[in-house]
Amino acid sequence: MTADVIKIPIPKSELQFDIAGKVYTLSLADKSRAAINTQYQQIEALEVANNQHMTELQYKLVEELGSVSNTASDAQADNYKFRVNNKYEKLFDKAAEKSEEIGREQYLPFLDTLFGENAGSEIYSSCGQNIVAVSKVIGVIMVNLNKENQVDDYMAEYAKSLEAMKAQAEGGAADESNGEA
Repeated sequence: MTADVIKIPIPKSELQFDIAGKVYTLSLADKSRAAINTQYQQIEALEVANNQHMTELQYKLVEELGSVSNTASDAQADNYKFRVNNKYEKLFDKAAEKSEEIGREQYLPFLDTLFGENAGSEIYSSCGQNIVAVSKVIGVIMVNLNKENQVDDYMAEYAKSLEAMKAQAEGGAADESNGEA
């Protein structure tokens, strides 16, 4: 009778992360995942918009530098290029500041969503108050969260285990038939 019972392994309901010696627990409940995904998509949208802005600046810089008149003297051309480079350097600095601003405003509350109140501040402090390091920590967390939420991977693993059990059963049956002969 127990041979007909199909055992279904239950996926994890939480993930644990050791960050700077402290263990943080991330719930995989639907309610938690929905809040995490919504907040993470908002962060990604802000970052993508800022990265697109920087790409546009690079394109405009190249375009302006390429528009130096052929009739301009070397000194005039150098002066023009200097002014253009100076202008865009300031714009790139602003875009880089915007990137860090997004991190400071979004990452710590996001970590609070992931792990609970004050987790963002704790992790930021553990990272030496380096928002780029916090971004990397979030990246590792999201890779692991997405890995755990892959239904296809779970189903593939389950199918592999069934194939292994089938092969073992067929191998065992073959051994038994050889023993009887």
